[in-house]
Amino acid sequence: MGATWSENKMTVPKVVFRYSFVYDDAWLMAMNKKLKTNGNKESLKCSKSIQKKWDKIARNVLIRMEKISGLEWQVPYLVCYLVNCCPRAALSDPLTIEMMKDENLVIAILIHELGHVILFQNRKILPTNIDKKYGLNNKESRELVATSIQKLVYQEIFTAKTSKRYIDFYKRWDIYRKIFRIIQKEGAENIIKDEVKQWQEKNSK
Repeated sequence: MGATWSENKMTVPKVVFRYSFVYDDAWLMAMNKKLKTNGNKESLKCSKSIQKKWDKIARNVLIRMEKISGLEWQVPYLVCYLVNCCPRAALSDPLTIEMMKDENLVIAILIHELGHVILFQNRKILPTNIDKKYGLNNKESRELVATSIQKLVYQEIFTAKTSKRYIDFYKRWDIYRKIFRIIQKEGAENIIKDEVKQWQEKNSK
């Protein structure tokens, strides 16, 4: 019998960008906004353009995320919905990102959200008490680990100048300014190792 998808260590999930008018319209209505004329056509064009850019670096990014986190992708396929408005820049479940003029920024945001996704996919074995060490609440602790993964991926695939620009985008929010201060002090690698260490200790009992 052949190996299953999860047993094939050389396999990473296919991330497909999708524009759904129904999903987009739901957000537009919730936020009391309207799609401009020819908005659907432009949105579909944008999703195709982002897909092409992502596909050039996708495998490299996804493999690096496994190596950095010490975790494995659990599914062969991920859909990333693109919308014209969202209460936040993005959501990790369902994976959703607001379309922007800077398509490279959309991809940078995707990398952060994928940090959450790989953690969620392994949530049955991941500990939840990292917040005790860093004095964070549950939400902040999840953001800390995902952002640590994000920062290391940025360092490996972007120039220092580009990486800083994308990190500065997140520093507009208080929670990320707090998290990046912790990462600066503790080190992204140490934070991730601490999480994996707790997981290993939990599963060895």
